[in-house]
Amino acid sequence: MKNLVKIAVIVLFTVVSCTKDEMIEERTAATEENQLRSTEFTSRVDGSKVNILEVKDNSFLEPTSIDAAIKVAWEFENNTGYLELNGFQILLGDENYNPYKNTGTFLGGADVGKDTREHYLIISTYARVKSMKLTLFIIPITPQFTIFTPDVSYQGLALKDNEFHFNYGEMELEYDCSKIKNPDEVCECNSGIPDWVPYRAYPKGSYVLYNGLVYENISYVNLGVVDPEKNPLWQERGTIEDENYPILEENCDSYEVWNPENTYNIGDKVFHKKGIYEVHTKTHTKLAPNEEYGFKFLGVCNCS
Repeated sequence: MKNLVKIAVIVLFTVVSCTKDEMIEERTAATEENQLRSTEFTSRVDGSKVNILEVKDNSFLEPTSIDAAIKVAWEFENNTGYLELNGFQILLGDENYNPYKNTGTFLGGADVGKDTREHYLIISTYARVKSMKLTLFIIPITPQFTIFTPDVSYQGLALKDNEFHFNYGEMELEYDCSKIKNPDEVCECNSGIPDWVPYRAYPKGSYVLYNGLVYENISYVNLGVVDPEKNPLWQERGTIEDENYPILEENCDSYEVWNPENTYNIGDKVFHKKGIYEVHTKTHTKLAPNEEYGFKFLGVCNCS
């Protein structure tokens, strides 16, 4: 299940990640035209963050210009504690370009100073922004030519696999919903599993999400004074990615969207926040299905 956010721009941004606090040595390689533009790199290290603030298509800097420009703005946070930032390399290539794997075609780039957080990349007409797929890398480096491999976010929201995609004038972002505190707006298709609500009871076989983990209750749970981590009636089922919860084959639009003004009978099924709920008691209030004991969560519908 994926959530794609589309914006009229084009570029693909990717930063390669590695295991936290672990130095990964790699073969030293002299750069060629379609490789990293600096002299040579000896290692990569995690422990930093890049937050993309803006990637904007400025197709014409001047009315008579034949060149296109892409404005890139970012924030950088160094959490390694022992590596000094020397600057950034901004590299642009075609859709197959990957400087770490020496694939694709390098189109252009720039070396910028350590205090730089905004830059315009100029590209010629053959690489017009809206006419092809592009790949953009922002690579923080140290004076010793160590590559930072930061966690990447867009406007403060963590990106899955640290990737930032733009294709033919449309930006497509897939967020890492497990790292986002309030993911509802950008992670509509993430899971549909309701957050645990302390003031409601749960029938046996209910599923909830609490602190990034999925729980299933093995018996009826009264008003949840004790959270799922501490209540033995709740059994951990892993993370959302483990998919140890009911996943329905039906599409979400196969169900009626829950409406607080409607009257529902036992057996009625409704769709709410990417989850399907069934009425299982004679009486229920106008609280949302994830908050109301009268509704039981049946599973996640297909909203990809």
